[in-house]
Amino acid sequence: MANAIRIFVGWLAAAIMCANGLPAIAQSPEPSEAAAREFDRDCMDDYGRDLCDSGRWSAIVSSFGLEPAERVQEQGWRGVRVFTIDGYSRDMPMVSVLNRGTEEYGFPIDPVLEIRRAAGPDEVKVAVPLRREAWYNLYLEAMQLQELVAASPVRQSSSTASTEMVDGEEVLNICLHAWVTVTESLTDRGVERRVRNACGEDAMFDAGYEMSARSLRGFPHCNHLDPGNYRNESTQLQACMNLDGENRIAAAEVLTLIEGAESDGWAGLAQHLARGARMLMPNEEPIEGAGPVSAALVAQSGRRTRPYISWVTGEANRVVASGEVWRYGEIDESAEFEQVWMRTDGQWRITELIVNPFRKVPPNDE
Repeated sequence: MANAIRIFVGWLAAAIMCANGLPAIAQSPEPSEAAAREFDRDCMDDYGRDLCDSGRWSAIVSSFGLEPAERVQEQGWRGVRVFTIDGYSRDMPMVSVLNRGTEEYGFPIDPVLEIRRAAGPDEVKVAVPLRREAWYNLYLEAMQLQELVAASPVRQSSSTASTEMVDGEEVLNICLHAWVTVTESLTDRGVERRVRNACGEDAMFDAGYEMSARSLRGFPHCNHLDPGNYRNESTQLQACMNLDGENRIAAAEVLTLIEGAESDGWAGLAQHLARGARMLMPNEEPIEGAGPVSAALVAQSGRRTRPYISWVTGEANRVVASGEVWRYGEIDESAEFEQVWMRTDGQWRITELIVNPFRKVPPNDE
């Protein structure tokens, strides 16, 4: 239950489970039948996207730059595609393990592991898929996941109880911010699709969720990211797909330093400044030297300013981290920026920080 918040409705006082994953008991009326019809836990993610709706699902698959599973199956591919959605309805990296069938002794033909990230509606640059030959044990795990799909009911609620006994009292289990997996199994018979969530003990959800951890091992540069900066392997894969350039290990090293300083906003970057660092702010004179730039970074942090990294591009001894910096206030503002890092005496240092003109951010009315 590590990827969902659960509330039990029973006879004790209202409470929400704490971060250690222990459930709590809450006093609340049971949801009405109308409310139950509005939100279908077997098909919907946290924000109510209906993953069983063919049109909605087609759009999600397309956002990954993928063809429908039925078309891929017709092309002779067999195996699994696992789509993971976090507890706030954000599409995480998709993992597929596919092959062209098996040889005489059961070894897969052309086994391929591929990881893709969904493209946002305003995203200009699309992440390049991570792709390599799938190793034999990963192929076996994909086959085991296919067996779970074939043996499981279409709807999760058919196998997961919505009530539990707590201290002899039957209570209703309400699950919030659950992670969700959608597993597509491509076999000779066609395509089987299963939606599962973290709101119960479900072997197929666990196996699909673990595919991110299994596949992470296949890409060494992804493992140069500090796992302590991420909730799980799926979010680590998401960050890994922000790495680009001829030296993605260098990019991963720098992204680890940036994320390690994030808790202090821009002020946290001061410890990584080169002696001759230079900072360019819009409509201001250039700031030069580690001391003055450090003071400017601290001042920016005091303005409720926060940077967000979009891409980290690595070369042999140079890395460029780019993204947007936001200033929060009565009117939010954002600007594109770049950090230039150079390796000096074995350490990565910021040599230049460039912030483009700020623009007002329209309020989000959703």
